[in-house]
Amino acid sequence: MTQSAHPPHTGHHPGHDAHRRHGHHHSAHAAHTHDPATADAMAEGMAEVLDLDAAASGGFVDELAERIADLIAAPRSVVDLGSGTGGLTARLAARFPSAQVTALDNAPDMLDRVRDAARAAGVGDRVRTQVADLDTALPGDLADLDVVWSSSAMHHFAAPADLLGNVHAAVRPGGLLIVVELDGLPAFLPPDTPDGQLERRLHTIMTERGANAHPDWSPVIVGAGFDLLETHAITNAPAPPDLTSRYAHAWISRMAHGLAEELSDTDRSRLDDLLAPAGPSSLGTREDLTVRTRRTAWIARRPEHNQEKP
Repeated sequence: MTQSAHPPHTGHHPGHDAHRRHGHHHSAHAAHTHDPATADAMAEGMAEVLDLDAAASGGFVDELAERIADLIAAPRSVVDLGSGTGGLTARLAARFPSAQVTALDNAPDMLDRVRDAARAAGVGDRVRTQVADLDTALPGDLADLDVVWSSSAMHHFAAPADLLGNVHAAVRPGGLLIVVELDGLPAFLPPDTPDGQLERRLHTIMTERGANAHPDWSPVIVGAGFDLLETHAITNAPAPPDLTSRYAHAWISRMAHGLAEELSDTDRSRLDDLLAPAGPSSLGTREDLTVRTRRTAWIARRPEHNQEKP
């Protein structure tokens, strides 16, 4: 999972949602509902956000891949923990043509999308998918791995320290662990404007709910037996205007829906203007949008020589 931020829903408690999806993201969480049609629509919207985040912000994969290649020139095996819709999985496979990439997620519908993304990127023959409940254990058939990757997913697992201990056992000596988390929520509107202030109010509510909250993973990674090599702060490069507009609309519309009961009438009215298909304020027509995201990446290595975990 993921590769992305996690849009809100009423009553969300990160890390304890029985309907949690692991993913890049990021996977996002739809509101609890007993209406199958509503649930399907919300899941589709969630997947759209994950796909758009990967397309607009996923360039950080290439940046980190350069560092991975410095340490392991031609990895043979890469595992993506919590792959979500697979946008980043496909990027990893494209960047490392020597690697067989395994995408793990607990949601079969997400893994369907991973396979679609891999085929679209021309790497379908090297991407394998596997349903896995990573709150329980790493699949037992994974061993002697070169690289284990987790983007915007680690903070959703129930016992990340135990999971990373299992990862340590599955990674070969000298193999790498890469953990990436989103620091703050995606922003799109000009910050020094009333619309930017509205966006910050939405972010404040989501932050108070614990959206995308994660710790510094350094001590957990070291505690699992890895040598922490470095951390990186990553900001995204500019995205094309059409992609920026679509991502902004998908993300802000989900915030507006999930937080509607906590907003003033004025804010709800302004959000209606922003989300309208046309008009001077419409996200679909304005030219002052940018995608602004910040991420932290931890790069760690299993020691070459066998040693007891600290």
